[in-house]
Amino acid sequence: MFIDSHAHLTGHTVIDHVEEMLERAKMHQVKAIVNVCTDQNSLEKGIALAKRHRWIFNAAAATPHDVETIGDTFFSIVSKLAREGGLYAIGETGLDYHYEH
Repeated sequence: MFIDSHAHLTGHTVIDHVEEMLERAKMHQVKAIVNVCTDQNSLEKGIALAKRHRWIFNAAAATPHDVETIGDTFFSIVSKLAREGGLYAIGETGLDYHYEH
């Protein structure tokens, strides 16, 4: 059994292929995936995805270089979902040297 502890299933680059990706994950014994949502759009899609697939668990996070642009609006949605039990984690940790911010 495997658990993917950090995926971006509802990001704009993969959302069109997410169902095929989930089928492949199931074939390879992945039993749970933590889907990290980093903006309002990916979070809304993540909530819908988790309703269809009970083995998907959403986390919400804002990367440091996006906080100023998504800030208060996104955080109020995250706060509401956290209080309602719609999130399993808040935050994202990583040393991302790919981007030069």
